Amino acid sequence: MNGCLTRRDDWACRGLKSAAAGRHPFGGEHTWVGWSGSYRRCGRIATSPADEALGLPGGLMQIGVAGVLASHWPVPDASAVFLMARFYDSWRRDRLDPCAALTAAQRWLRRATWAELESYLPGVLPPPADPVVSPEARLRSRPLSHPYHWAAFAVSGC
Repeated sequence: MNGCLTRRDDWACRGLKSAAAGRHPFGGEHTWVGWSGSYRRCGRIATSPADEALGLPGGLMQIGVAGVLASHWPVPDASAVFLMARFYDSWRRDRLDPCAALTAAQRWLRRATWAELESYLPGVLPPPADPVVSPEARLRSRPLSHPYHWAAFAVSGC
């Protein structure tokens, strides 16, 4: 196996089908999946034969998952943690639809200062790479503003 989810990967699909059928620890009638990291390898759709491999979001939705929030390329863990946490807050607490929740999370991550990030989820950010930068300047910096940290994510299924 090349690391991608295929229709023949019954061992992987059995658990996902159970989740899609509502037999999962979160309850509710719809299941959403958040995925970051190695999605880049599994997000490709094979062209020969056309139905042999499915992109991860398409494969999950084909077995009944309502939607998928996934990254198109690997991003640092801290970036994924902040984006996914903010997405979930916007979606569940603020009751935004998933697409609007992702947009809000990306916008927030793009604009958040070190101090805001540290206040939101203490201890997630790695230590500063440049110890010469003053603590005041670091707190005002926007360490996750580059698109590399937030633009990888997309919602499928909204």
